Amino acid sequence: MQKKIGLLIILAGFIMFTIGSVAGDLNLVLVVIDETPPEWGLATDGLPAVFPRNGQTISKVDKIQAAVVDPESAVTSVNGKIDGTSYPLLLYIGTEHNGVWQANVPLVSAGDHSITITATNEVLLTCTYTGSFTVYEGLDGSWYINNIQITDPNQQVKLNTLTVAFKFERTKGTSPLTCTVDWTGPTSGSKQLAVTFPETYEATVAFTQGGTYTMTLTADDGADIVTMTVYNMELPGGFELPGLNAFQWLGIALMVAGGVVTVKGKGKVTES
Repeated sequence: MQKKIGLLIILAGFIMFTIGSVAGDLNLVLVVIDETPPEWGLATDGLPAVFPRNGQTISKVDKIQAAVVDPESAVTSVNGKIDGTSYPLLLYIGTEHNGVWQANVPLVSAGDHSITITATNEVLLTCTYTGSFTVYEGLDGSWYINNIQITDPNQQVKLNTLTVAFKFERTKGTSPLTCTVDWTGPTSGSKQLAVTFPETYEATVAFTQGGTYTMTLTADDGADIVTMTVYNMELPGGFELPGLNAFQWLGIALMVAGGVVTVKGKGKVTES
């Protein structure tokens, strides 16, 4: 019995050896058929893990990122485009089968932009992501009253005219922009500023009464609001002194003095 078992083991070994020898001579090749393109990895919210993402409003864009997954064939290239300008992405984290690809790009300017990302695997199957995004740095700028920059709500603005010019100069933000001035005091009202130069909005208000006014200056671009309230804007009491030079004021003073002397002279009584 043991002899038979030994012969069977020897026979099995011979058969395995023969199969191995034949397989080696045939140079067997494993062929994988891949008909599935790469896919985008998903973020925690279930959406494609790409940056910048479609519909995003973000303050800064200086790179393109994309998570790409392809278990069958390795990803060989990922290319991004912002507004048509191409940037090749390099493998940043992970592997060619499951990794994050990234490209550093010049700082993208404020405004609306397009994004396209295309991933290609080693059998030339591709997937493409397209969208648009907005770079928004926040609204900022300076308010002026009669060319006096307003920097503090407690700032006292004392004018010698009832005609007041308001101006807002925008340094950051997106269009369209609405600027308004509202006032309360001896009178109340509101006026919208108009564009006079790019990023400059102006309006002039002719007040009918002097006194102390509270001014609320508002700039609104739909995403952010810049408001400045001035609690002490003083206007003259209804009578505007003309803008005269020193010689003119001296002339007026001499004429008034001469008139006084003349009146006194006419009032004298001479006894004979």
